[in-house]
Amino acid sequence: MNLLGGEVTTPDLLLSNASSFRRLRDALRDADLDLLVAEREPTLLTQTLAPLRRRHRFPAVLIVVVSLAFLVVIGWSVREFLAATDAIAAVGWATLVLVSSQVIVLLKIWYWIQMERCMMLRELKRLELQVARATDRRLAP
Repeated sequence: MNLLGGEVTTPDLLLSNASSFRRLRDALRDADLDLLVAEREPTLLTQTLAPLRRRHRFPAVLIVVVSLAFLVVIGWSVREFLAATDAIAAVGWATLVLVSSQVIVLLKIWYWIQMERCMMLRELKRLELQVARATDRRLAP
């Protein structure tokens, strides 16, 4: 059913989608299509470094440094775990490895959220550009 209470058949739905696709295609100029095709997704390295280039880069740098510090703690704890002679010491070192691993996971989740935020901002800017161009085209005589 559609909003007016009538039944929507598959051909009607296909025709309405086809006309909306046609209108969308007609609204985009060749230059806009070239711009959209030319804008490729950034590489994984570029996406990873994006939070370090943003306005609030200090927390991102701090997260990277703290993650590396906990990685060193994990390496040291594994070495001590393997060298432990009694069970109590081995359990303590294993616990430190697990806790340090969990801290790194939490820090990486925060960093991934920041990466996702940067990707969303890039997409919003891209949409804003498209809306501005469409508005300019509409207002042009």
